[in-house]
Parts: sequence; structure tokens; C-alpha cells
Amino acid sequence: MEKKQQSPVIVIGALNADVCGVPARDFQLRDSNPGGVTLSAGGVGHNIARHLARAGIPVALVAAMGDDDMAALLTRWCKRENVDLRHAVRVSGASSTYLAIHGADGDMIAAVNDMALLERLTPETLSPLLPVINAAPLCVVDANPPQETLEWLAEHVTAPMLLDPVSGFKAERVKRVIGRFAAVKPNRLEAERFSGENDPARAAAWFLARGVEKAFISLGSEGVYYADARERGYLPAVPIRVSNATGAGDAMVSGIARGMLHGTGAEDAAQEGLRAVTDHLLAQGGVLL
Repeated sequence: MEKKQQSPVIVIGALNADVCGVPARDFQLRDSNPGGVTLSAGGVGHNIARHLARAGIPVALVAAMGDDDMAALLTRWCKRENVDLRHAVRVSGASSTYLAIHGADGDMIAAVNDMALLERLTPETLSPLLPVINAAPLCVVDANPPQETLEWLAEHVTAPMLLDPVSGFKAERVKRVIGRFAAVKPNRLEAERFSGENDPARAAAWFLARGVEKAFISLGSEGVYYADARERGYLPAVPIRVSNATGAGDAMVSGIARGMLHGTGAEDAAQEGLRAVTDHLLAQGGVLL
């Protein structure tokens, strides 16, 4: 039975402007390439929050926000998405921005990220929000904030926490306190950076041995490996032909979060995660095979 939700889910992490260019033909270095350019709200934390809001789940995003025109635009976008920014940390400075060039096949050619604003998510700026965070039914954390902040959250947040490590490099920021998280969703590379294990089953066992209650290791187009104290196994992904799989991991985290809110075990939460990925990829123009 689904648990009644009194307070919004809190998501702590990145909110940025995504600028993406896709050339109409083969990309030529050191030249101006005709193509399409899009501007949208992005960031791992934001993307997870947006998926939760679309599923009808009240959600508040705790992110660092600048005071430029882009911050005003991001605020309007989040309002339309029903992503609550009342607890965002407002600071002076330019908004976080991610600039990427993708090939016609959807793969990234190059990218530049200007995420310095995330350094302003410090224990001092988040401390006043601790009562709000601890009142949440679930706190989803991405590993973009500084290591000091992530370790502070692990030590002080009493709400159950779900971690998205974001990357192998950023996974190192939470390795010392990984046992404080109720659940983790690394991909295969991130799981290996934590555990030293390439095999998903052994990597998941490493997390459980350190106090994590549920481990979900995403395997891309192969599916997901899940484990908790009662059940563990592998679930295959729905076969989909895609031109751009960007954001699939964020969608999976949102689905896992929904499963945790429903009080399900690891297998059902993993199923929710795969369902969210399928919905996301189909919305991106993917085709079922």
C-alpha cells in the first residue's frame, strides 16, 4: 500500500541551463556547423525533480541559484514543471550552465560545464534547511555538491536518502559515508569506483555490507541489477532504439524514488526505475523494438 505523503520529496543537487547543439551534417572541427541549438533547464537534481513532479509527487529542489537573467528563466521553467524552488539557495553570481555538442547519432562530441555555483551549496547555507529536509519522506541527493557538503548531509539528515553518484569521479566524494544512504543508484563504472568490483552482484553486495539498504546498479541498455536484504537479481531493459539516451539515468532514479515512497522492495523499485526510463526514452523519440 502506498504511504501517505505529507511533505514534499527533497532533491538536493544541480540546476543549470543546458545549451545543446546538434549539427545537421558530420561535425567539422574549427568551423561553424549549421544545425539546431536548444536551451532548456537541466542538471541531475533538476531532472530527477522534474520526473517526480510529472508523476504527481510533490517535490522541492534545493539547488544553488544565481542572480542573473538565466536564473529568472530557470525559475519560470521550474514553476511550469511544478518543481518547487522555495528552498533553493539564492546567491550572487552567474547561473550554472552546461554547453554540449552532440552528433547526429546522439552521442556527445564535446561539452563544457560551468558549475562553480554549486560550490555555494555548503553546510552553512544548507543548515537552516535541515528541519525541512528531515521532515521529507525521502531525500534524493546527487553528488554534484562539494564533498564537505555531501558528508555533512550524510551525517545530519535523518530522512531516508537515495544517492545518485553522477560520475565515477564524483562518486569518490561520498565513499567515506556511503553507508549512511538508504539506497544508491550507480551505473556499472560508478559502482566499480566505489567497490573495486566489475561484477554488479559483487558490487551490490559491497554496498549492502556497508549499511546501504538497497542497491540499484544501472547497466544501460542491458537493464538493472538490484539488491536488498531480502531479494536480489537482474531485470532486463525494454528494447528501444534511441538517438539520444541523455537523462535516462536521472529518470531511473526518479522511478526508484517512487518505489521507495510506495514502500516496495528492491525488485519492485527497480521495475519502477526501468518503467521511468522507458517512458523517458519514448518521450525522446525512441522506438520500441
